[in-house]
Order: sequence, then C-alpha cells, then structure tokens
Amino acid sequence: MKAALSFLLAFPAGAQVGDRFEWTQVRYTGAWDPYPEVHREILNFVTQTTSVIVAEGRSETPLKDAKLFSSPMVVLSGRQAPPELDAEEIGRLRDYLTSGGFLWIEDAT
Repeated sequence: MKAALSFLLAFPAGAQVGDRFEWTQVRYTGAWDPYPEVHREILNFVTQTTSVIVAEGRSETPLKDAKLFSSPMVVLSGRQAPPELDAEEIGRLRDYLTSGGFLWIEDAT
C-alpha cells in the first residue's frame, strides 16, 4: 500500500485539466470504444446537473500507463469482452482500485 501511495504522489492529477474533470477511458486491443461520442453527452449532463466543471474531450489510457492513477474514475467499455489482462495490468488495476480509484464497466453488447 505504501508503494502505491508513493507512486500516486509522484504524478500530478492528470484527470483534472486545471480545475476541470476529464473523462478517462481505458484503451485496449479490440473494440474498446463502442460509443465514440458518449463522453460528450455525459459531460454535458454533468455540467447541467452539478457544479462540476468538465474538460472537453476525453483521455484514453491503457491500463499499463501511469496516468491511470491520475484519474479518480475510469471507464472500461466494449462490444465484446476485453482481452485477458496480463499480470502487470491486473496488478495496476488492483493498485488503482485499492487506492480509491473508481472503475465504471459498460457492456455494450
């Protein structure tokens, strides 16, 4: 846990662009992006119904990328099951979730 905390503190909050929340989606080999424009609709809804300030666009990150830990929430979506995760991806995802990260899984089949 201490190693994960040290890792998190080494990177600035990349999910925030200034004071704006940025939509972050997990990118993987395969059909990872079934709704390429849905982030715009969701961020528009968030803007209209909350006081959260959002950044336009989205961030796309593979599980092995360190910027995963800079986002408080990531979306994993697809029209089929994602490829089997390797040991490094499983470890990073476990560290992300146990450090307080939120994973939204969307099955678009």
